[in-house]
Amino acid sequence: MFFLIVLLIILFVVIVLLPKLVGHQNTMGTFKLKTYLLSKTELNFYKALLMYLPQNRSVMAKVGLKDIIESNSNDRRQKNSDWGKIKSKHVDFVIIDSLTSQIISCVELDDSSHASNAAKKRDDVKNESLRLAGVKLTRIKATASYTKEQILNIYE
Repeated sequence: MFFLIVLLIILFVVIVLLPKLVGHQNTMGTFKLKTYLLSKTELNFYKALLMYLPQNRSVMAKVGLKDIIESNSNDRRQKNSDWGKIKSKHVDFVIIDSLTSQIISCVELDDSSHASNAAKKRDDVKNESLRLAGVKLTRIKATASYTKEQILNIYE
């Protein structure tokens, strides 16, 4: 009888638990390459940025907020809280010094996707965190074309 109970326990582990443990280690799905990095609206604006690009500037697209700013707090809990607020967010464009990669300013292209309440809350986090870090953020309403003055203001 004891032998039968031990055998049932071993079978349970092998049949039920082992596949779950092994399967849990490799739960990665499948991926595919996106065709384009930028949407048509973003690409249109990117081309306008490049048209008036000063010689000593470069444009980076879709940069993570965590790559631009970091918490200035000495408190570990506050640092973790700050990290949680920015880790999954990005800005549309970052203007940098071509030679040093120093951040000059950030640009958010505001189209209809920024109109929802959830998007406005995300935008508020970007606005405030960049402001606190002393980073210039320019918000541009997405349109079919952009003036030279709009673009040159970003580079200052």
